Amino acid sequence: MENSKELLIQSLNNLTVTLLLSQIKTWKKEGEKTTGHPYPLEPRRPERPEQGRWPSPTPLPRVNTEDIGRLLKQILDRLDAVEKRLERIEKLLTAQTP
Repeated sequence: MENSKELLIQSLNNLTVTLLLSQIKTWKKEGEKTTGHPYPLEPRRPERPEQGRWPSPTPLPRVNTEDIGRLLKQILDRLDAVEKRLERIEKLLTAQTP
């Protein structure tokens, strides 16, 4: 009985070794390395966008200098009004605190 167990174990070991050797041979044929981990891949350089791929920017609409001056004047007037309101609020707050 023990002899048959030993024969079975030995035949399994031989089969395992044979399978491993055949696997190693296929790895060598495929060009894979049989030991360790493969080296990490080098980082790839980012590719440049293809020429003509990006649409040309749309031109800004032309605005008269008079319109720009008028808009700036309105902005300054609003800022002056806000500043006056803040000054009034500040005066009220300083008058209330003893």
